[in-house]
Amino acid sequence: MSWTIFYTTEHQEATILGCFGSEPSLSLPDEIDGFPVVRLGPSCFGNGQSDKAETDAPGKINLVRGTPPSPGSGCPALKRLSLPARLREIQTRGLAGCSALIRLELPQSLTELGDRVFDHCGSLTRLLLPAGLTRLPGYAFADCRSLEFLTIPPSVTAIGSQCFYNCTHLQYMDLPCALHTTGSGLFMNCSRLKRLSFPAGVNASVLLADLYQKLEVTVYTESRSIRLLFPEYAYEFEDVVMPRQFRTITYGSGGRYRECITGDTIDLELYDSLFRVAKLEEDPETVALLALFRLMTPEGLRPERQTQYLSYLHEHLAPLGQMLIARCLESELEFLLTRCSLEPQHLDTLLQCASQGDHPRLVSRILDAKALFPSSGANKTFEL
Repeated sequence: MSWTIFYTTEHQEATILGCFGSEPSLSLPDEIDGFPVVRLGPSCFGNGQSDKAETDAPGKINLVRGTPPSPGSGCPALKRLSLPARLREIQTRGLAGCSALIRLELPQSLTELGDRVFDHCGSLTRLLLPAGLTRLPGYAFADCRSLEFLTIPPSVTAIGSQCFYNCTHLQYMDLPCALHTTGSGLFMNCSRLKRLSFPAGVNASVLLADLYQKLEVTVYTESRSIRLLFPEYAYEFEDVVMPRQFRTITYGSGGRYRECITGDTIDLELYDSLFRVAKLEEDPETVALLALFRLMTPEGLRPERQTQYLSYLHEHLAPLGQMLIARCLESELEFLLTRCSLEPQHLDTLLQCASQGDHPRLVSRILDAKALFPSSGANKTFEL
């Protein structure tokens, strides 16, 4: 078994036009004919063997100058790939269809990616993008269904349409501060996305258009940020008059909350006014977390709304405390302890939540807060 690599050279640089093989690993050469490999061509990988595959030893690379007889459609056998050290560009569908590729380290020299470059790389779970990139193209990570974490460098200013289409395991996304242009359908079918942060000025309504799940959103500038929770919602169409006349039925308050967003503007007054709707339609944990986030970043928060949020937290501290402690959200718990006017009975509730799990540090912190009250009887001992 072997790999056959088709290549060309021009201007003292080498471009790999095609890689064909069926072995699980491949290390691409840093140089060919004495020239650095700086580019992978379109549809670069294919599943096949060279004519010499039967006689060549496993792992051998056959270099062929010229264009491959047909473009590749992906190599489902490839699990490990080492890229050239001075690679600058991976063109359209360059690694598309390498569905078994588990780990990939991108060289820091990489500055340009083509459309659908990682399309259907369904086994990738994590990827760190190099600092030189300024643009992520359309459908770049489409159908990367195992991708959970992706680190985008601060240099990226534009992200193309459907860039993360069908990334069904993507959980967190922090978009860089330089970002100013985004295409449509960026997170279509990203049903497990839990947290999204992006700079002010980006079109928030486009970013959230396809996200129906409960979502933690942070909008930030260099000097401040606003953190909001958008509840889940769903909708369906109901026949009114046959044929083809429908009305939309929406479930959950999340749809109403998303109406607070117009372009890059979030109407915080409207957001706060919907709290009464959330209390009717959402579970206490969701509503309490929504209130906590709003209190933590109180931009434009009127005093009567602040009182409303605080009152709800005091009345529903148990589900909120259980969630914060289970997720080890220490900064949120610290805000709750120091800024939310908790009384000893509230601290007892939090202490009970923390004592039910293996969280001795959090138990100790709550005991510290309780010790500030006279005659609280608090001490630093507890049973594990």
